[in-house]
Amino acid sequence: GYGSGAAERERMMIRSECGMARSAGASILDILRMLESAETSVRGAADSACGAIERDFASLRALLQSKEQTLVANVRREANGRLNSLVRARTECDGRMRVLQACLDQAETTLASGDEDLTNMSESLQLKQELRR
Repeated sequence: GYGSGAAERERMMIRSECGMARSAGASILDILRMLESAETSVRGAADSACGAIERDFASLRALLQSKEQTLVANVRREANGRLNSLVRARTECDGRMRVLQACLDQAETTLASGDEDLTNMSESLQLKQELRR
């Protein structure tokens, strides 16, 4: 009877150990499921955060492009204004140059006429002097 009692105890211990192993296996499976669930949750949160960051960058990029376009438009407008001012100044300058040229032409005509008058007066004086002799 001693031998069979020992064998029975051995079987009971093996059954008990198998039960504990099964229980430990089930716990490990539960932990794995929790880890998978946590990983899915973290991955979802990370994807969501990445999406938000991408949207923020896209809106920043759009804002910068808008600012850049506004800046370029302002610079272009200013440059066009200055160019128009220069064109007006050039036109005004050309007009003044024409007036000056007309004055110079008139002065030359007057001088030439004066020279002619002087020549005539000189000849007239010479004739008078010769007549007096």
